[in-house]
Amino acid sequence: MKITRLGIDKALQGKGISHQILDFIKYWTFIEHKPACRLLILDAYNELKQINMYQKNDFIFLSDNDKDDKHRFMYFDLLRLQ
Repeated sequence: MKITRLGIDKALQGKGISHQILDFIKYWTFIEHKPACRLLILDAYNELKQINMYQKNDFIFLSDNDKDDKHRFMYFDLLRLQ
């Protein structure tokens, strides 16, 4: 499953809402719906703030081939929730 855009209003940034949203997506997808897919994927803006947020939520870079690109491809393996 692909997460296309995750944006938080500037007035609410820094309050942990993005972490709550990502946790909800992970558990809702895995526990409630048991999809026939294994990965959550996303194209993160290649900016330190966004990359750090996704890494804190256990998303991993697919490779280093895109480290100089505008976006970085990242994924979360839903089997880690077992």
